[in-house]
Formats: sequence, structure tokens, C-alpha cells
Amino acid sequence: MAESAPSYLATVAAACDGVAEMYVELFADVLDRQPLERALLSAFADLVRSLPGPVADLGCGPGYATAHLHRSGLDVFGVDLSPEMIAVARRSHPQLRFEVGTMTALDLPGRILSCALCRYSLIHTPPADIPAILAEVHRVLAPGGHLLLGYLATDEPAAGVHAYDHRVTGAYRWPSDHLAGLARQAGLVEVAQLVRAPTDEERVHPSPSPHRPHLRRPAPGRIRTDQPAPHVGTPPGLRGADQIRTSLATATSTTSNGDPALIRRSSPSASLGRPARERTLAPPAADYDPVEVRLWARAHGYDVGDQGRIAANIVDAFLHAHLS
Repeated sequence: MAESAPSYLATVAAACDGVAEMYVELFADVLDRQPLERALLSAFADLVRSLPGPVADLGCGPGYATAHLHRSGLDVFGVDLSPEMIAVARRSHPQLRFEVGTMTALDLPGRILSCALCRYSLIHTPPADIPAILAEVHRVLAPGGHLLLGYLATDEPAAGVHAYDHRVTGAYRWPSDHLAGLARQAGLVEVAQLVRAPTDEERVHPSPSPHRPHLRRPAPGRIRTDQPAPHVGTPPGLRGADQIRTSLATATSTTSNGDPALIRRSSPSASLGRPARERTLAPPAADYDPVEVRLWARAHGYDVGDQGRIAANIVDAFLHAHLS
């Protein structure tokens, strides 16, 4: 481990090394028992399959999600901090590529990935180190690429970030708005979210305040960038998370005033890692990304849904603002 690496990485790597074989026994078929997670990964594969560039499963563990995405037709590889987890992944899925690495300093060129996954792989990261990791993920994502981020959460924003006792090593649960705000500051704008109740095997204990986890779409304007510094603590009786959340975010460029500005990707024939380029001529009417239009429209107060046709006046305003 490099001397400049954060000190917690060695602790997390050693803890994961110690449970690698157990994880194979417990979780090799976990997606067969979690239809919502399986459906989410399949929808993610459908969303990103046509994008140029590989997909990275960051914090891949024994590689079961990496293998699932490979079977779904994606060019995907795995990265994990734990050498033992990587050894297990290579043994279980010899046709795939797995590398030891850290999300604090990925051994990848900038803008090389079409998409990335961080499925519960940030839960052991101290909150103060999260912004640097999100910035590193943004660095390796092509503009317009996607991040699928899974984490342990609560629907009680006032509670702040809390440490708890995980079966591997210490972990943290997050109010969703705090993490979404940090992601937005890194240039990763949330566009969808899945909220579900934890399963029994996820060893999650309820918080003192009752609530009902549920599935929902994020409300327009719910992502904020003016989040206060998160409080970290462990209140009495809290030893886990009471929700499992997965957020889909889209990588943006950032304008000089700090507002996220969605830009067009290079053409699929462009070489990997080549910076995206903005269009200077108005494209044909159908040559735009609906996700980009919806994000821009919400940010500028337009009434636009999550699916279906987008009003022509909104498309025209988007094209005029970004592509002229």
C-alpha cells in the first residue's frame, strides 16, 4: 500500500481478505434471492449497453455482479481493494478481468469508462474521504456516462451520517440527500433512485424511529449542493441501516459558476478516453439525449416527467442553450 494512501484502506483490505471465502459461500447466488437488485442491474445494462467504453465494477468483491453484467452483454471488469477478493473473483469467473486497486487512485486514464458501479463498496469509507472518491470516479467517467451507487441509508435527514458495526469492519449509513449533494458537487447528477427494505441476510437493524422503506422517484429539485457538514456518530440502539438505496447518476462537466453542464459525448467511433466535444451546429431534431434534456429542464423550472415524449418547446430551449 502506498504511504500516501489513506490509513483506513489497509484496515478494510485486511478485513475483506479475512472474509473472502465466506463471501463466496454466502453470496455467490445472492442475486437469485434479490429480484429487485437483479432487475436493477438488468435495467442498468439496458441503459448503458450502447455507450462506447468499458464498464468498471468498483469494489467488485467476489465478482458476482461483474459476472451478471457480463452475461447481460457489457464489456465489464472488476476492481477491488482486497487481494483475496480478487483471487476469488478470478477463480470463480476466469473469463473476466479483475484487478487489485483502490477507488482513491484508480489506475485508469481520464474519461475512459462509459459507466461505473459502486455497489455498497463505499460503506466502509470514512465520510471525510467520500468527496475525493466521487471526484476520482467522475475523472474516469466519460461525460454523459453513468454511475450506479448503492449504499446503506436512512430517510431521516436530520440524523446525519452514522457509524455502525458491520460484519466485516466499521461502516456508515447516509441520509440520501447528503450523499446526493456530495455526488452533485463532484459532477454526478442523480437521475433515478431505488429504495428498498433490507433483507434479513443484510444484517441491518432498524433505527429507533419507525418508517416504511419504499420505492419512489426522486422529486424534482431534491438534490442540493448546500449540504451542511455531516455529523458522524452512533446513537444508542442504532447498529445498522434501515434502508438500502441505489442511485443512478450521470457524469457532467462543470461550468465556471459551479453549475453542472451536461455536454454531448464523442461519437461511438471516437477513441476511448478522448474528451467529449460540444456541437457548434444545431443537430437534427432527434439527435439529443432525453436524459440530458430532462435534467436541464428540471434545473430551469420546466414541468417534465420521467418518461414519455418531451415537449417540443423544452427540446428547442435545450438545443438553443447547449448546442448552438
